[in-house]
Amino acid sequence: MPYQQLGTVTPNETYAVTAFILYMNRIVDERTELNEKNLPKIKMPNREVFFSDPRPDVPVGKKN
Repeated sequence: MPYQQLGTVTPNETYAVTAFILYMNRIVDERTELNEKNLPKIKMPNREVFFSDPRPDVPVGKKN
């Protein structure tokens, strides 16, 4: 998202850029079309080394 132009990138453009980055890193193939349903299902290669932050002062899942 351009810093000075918030809200100018559409959801489809965001999915397209994300698909391109994932393709360039060989995580998805060139025919993969991302959307809100299949993006969360993509298995990232380094997923096993991430963990939840156990600190009590860090909000979890905070929504605006």
